[in-house]
Amino acid sequence: MPKRVLVVEDEADIQTAVRTLLENSDYEVTSAENGLVALELLEQGLQPDILLLDLMTPSMSGYSLLYELHRRGISNTFSTIVMSGDVLTKQQIDLFGIKGFISKPFDIDELQAMIASV
Repeated sequence: MPKRVLVVEDEADIQTAVRTLLENSDYEVTSAENGLVALELLEQGLQPDILLLDLMTPSMSGYSLLYELHRRGISNTFSTIVMSGDVLTKQQIDLFGIKGFISKPFDIDELQAMIASV
């Protein structure tokens, strides 16, 4: 059974590239352009194995999504990998149970290795 990945990314070209990369590696991919859409998908029953999250998205940022998932107690049902140009503190990583961090712009091989490791 392929791993299910929820990709939260507002930049269409990055979202498409990541989706194509993952689908070509036999992952089942669902995309959301911001945290609000991702939260709605999760509330509707989407159960990803991995959340690949851009922290800087409109409407609801990745930070807000992480907080909301943590508050609702559902952040521990999947592995979270964050994509961002921002630096996260160890406290933030520990609080939200983040399994991986990839700096933007990122290397495709690094992204593949990170996803395969969780």
